[in-house]
Amino acid sequence: MSIDRMAVRVVNGMNAVDRALVVLAQVILAALMVLTFVNVIGRGVFHESVPDSLIFSEMMMVAIVFLPMGYVQSVGEHLEVTVLSDLFSLRVQKALFAVGLLLGFLVFGLMTWLGWLSAYEAFQSGVDKFGSVLYIPEWPARMMIPLGLGWWCLRMLVQFLLPRTRPEGGNTELRQALHEAGVGDDKPFRQ
Repeated sequence: MSIDRMAVRVVNGMNAVDRALVVLAQVILAALMVLTFVNVIGRGVFHESVPDSLIFSEMMMVAIVFLPMGYVQSVGEHLEVTVLSDLFSLRVQKALFAVGLLLGFLVFGLMTWLGWLSAYEAFQSGVDKFGSVLYIPEWPARMMIPLGLGWWCLRMLVQFLLPRTRPEGGNTELRQALHEAGVGDDKPFRQ
């Protein structure tokens, strides 16, 4: 199997997982909105709030933030400051991107490992969220962190090893501004 075919298969498989994680994050966001709505109505009308609603909200926010990180990496939309690097040649920009992928993999890989240790410890000890009326365990929220970070690290590793899987074109805001000004092209990212 050629490298190009393997890259396409890997990217297609990872994109399918990304879609599932994004949909899961969207469902959790919708549940968070419903919980907030019910809690506001409950406090306003019945003078009672949903038990542990703040804890549920905190746990949902963790999933909403961490699960889509691999998808954001795949489309090249993580926050980046390119004031200086935009002045470099395309070859230097690609080299800097590769170095950034490797450093990101190492740093966030360490965070993934530490997050996993924390989640596993919470699972083994059966720790409940502090002040939880319903005795909500901590480990599901803690597990979202290494899950999201680990998937992001895997995406960065694939982009490092298979450069054709990287998003094309760099800063999308700059490209959009140039396109609106009638300068440059408006090519979509390669998938």
